[in-house]
Amino acid sequence: MESKLNPSELKKVSSYLKNRTALIASTTQNARVVIRKLLTDYGVLNENISMANNYAEAVEMLQSTRADIFFSEKNIHGKNITDPELLKKDGFDLIELHSKVSPNKLTSINCLIYEEESTELLSKCFESDIDLKIQKPISYQIIESDFVPLVMSKTKTNLESKLVEKLREAVIKKDDKIVLQLIEKLVASGTKSLDAAYLMGKYYYEKGENDLAEEALLQIDVKGQKHYKYTCLLNEVLFQVGNFEEAFEAVVTLTESFPLSIQRIPLMLKTTIASRNFSYIREISEAFRRSGIECSDSNKQIAAGLIVSSKSLIEERRQRDALSNLKEAIELSKYDGLITKKAIENMLSIDALNDVKDIIDKVEYDNDGDLDKDYQLLRLKLYMKEENFSLALTTGQSLIDNGIKEKEFFYICLESSVQMGRKKTLVEDIVHKAIQVFPESKNDFEKYLSKL
Repeated sequence: MESKLNPSELKKVSSYLKNRTALIASTTQNARVVIRKLLTDYGVLNENISMANNYAEAVEMLQSTRADIFFSEKNIHGKNITDPELLKKDGFDLIELHSKVSPNKLTSINCLIYEEESTELLSKCFESDIDLKIQKPISYQIIESDFVPLVMSKTKTNLESKLVEKLREAVIKKDDKIVLQLIEKLVASGTKSLDAAYLMGKYYYEKGENDLAEEALLQIDVKGQKHYKYTCLLNEVLFQVGNFEEAFEAVVTLTESFPLSIQRIPLMLKTTIASRNFSYIREISEAFRRSGIECSDSNKQIAAGLIVSSKSLIEERRQRDALSNLKEAIELSKYDGLITKKAIENMLSIDALNDVKDIIDKVEYDNDGDLDKDYQLLRLKLYMKEENFSLALTTGQSLIDNGIKEKEFFYICLESSVQMGRKKTLVEDIVHKAIQVFPESKNDFEKYLSKL
């Protein structure tokens, strides 16, 4: 082995790895051979290295060996696995388990081996606290170039980093006494570690002590520092205590500094709306588009956020921004029925009539000329907004005659009749038909006769 490390560095790496245990979870012989050779070359004893050929084996061996060093392929299932629940599991689940059985990040290392990089994969890496990720095809040199510097970084410890890792272990083990002792020591030392702030905040937040969690998170000056889990927790805690403006700053950091995570989107949207930064939902939407993540639920969540924000923008008389949000919501949801109908309602309220017509026409075309009663009602409302009372009346009557007897249809037929100044006998005929179907609304229908 020819290493680029100088003798002093090589000695530190070898000393760090010598008594470590390792587990390699891989379905391919080549990966197992390459990783084993690298580990033994740099000091891990051959007898301290275990192998797992599939997910189930890896779980069992992680729990029994509590390996310090863990390599796992993302897709870790053998060819004969058919259990649908087991197939949902992957290398990320194994990394999470490894973080629980070997929580001290100064004495443990985990690495994910994956095939294709994506925003979704990167966001999962941040969520999982992965030390190292390596893309296939792997080789000795590729792994060495990332793994050895990582080991070197873990040899450089100080009192603060040791306290932080002890705190991590105690938080995972839920050892309250040790946690509080370590928090006291870290606070007294004036810690600047975001890891420390995150772990303290996490501990208090999980205890339901939101005010203490907020205090722990905000005691650190984060300027110039980026920490994914800290920022996620900060958003969550500040939202819970009603500090929406500072929670929104966390949303901006998550949107602009990290890969977007679909599991964080709902709270990011709620925070943005609660802080009344309605226009920023477009930024979240754009970030989601750029991510390339395919998730219909997230699409609809962001679209719904755009709808909610548009209502507030309309209240602030920012019709142009509102209309942009509404159009974006429809496109993002891929013309989801509920989203599109709500968007049209808002468009009608700001007289974006041409846009409403185009959208309804597109929905009708895409559905081979068939519109459900909700879209039919929206079209009738469009005619009324356009003051095309004759078309509203004839269309409404045609729908009623065809058996679609909705109360709103009757109201529109009556209102259009009044606006057109039709003969009282004709209006009375509509009122009579309406009362037959909706007798409980007799008084409301008869009021239209007094308008003639």
